Amino acid sequence: MSEKIGKYAFAVEPFSEDFSGRLSWKFLGNHLLRCASLHAHEHGFGYEAMMQSRHVWVLSRLVVDLEEKQEDQLMDQKKVQT
Repeated sequence: MSEKIGKYAFAVEPFSEDFSGRLSWKFLGNHLLRCASLHAHEHGFGYEAMMQSRHVWVLSRLVVDLEEKQEDQLMDQKKVQT
C-alpha cells in the first residue's frame, strides 16, 4: 500500500486561469477531484476496482483550506495533498 497522504503536483497553465490571471476555482476543484480519484486508485478502491466489485464511492463533502490565494504565474508548480 502506498503512503497515507497522497501528494500531487500540477502546473498553472493559461487555460486554468480566471479573468484576473489567478488559478480559477473551477480548475482547482477539478484538480482536487482528480487527485482524490488517483489517491483512491493507489489504495485499491479506484474506479476500476469499484466497478468490478459493483460498488461506488461518493465524495459527499469537500473542504478547501487555503492559507492564502496567491497571485499565480504561468507554469507555477502547485501541490495538492489528499
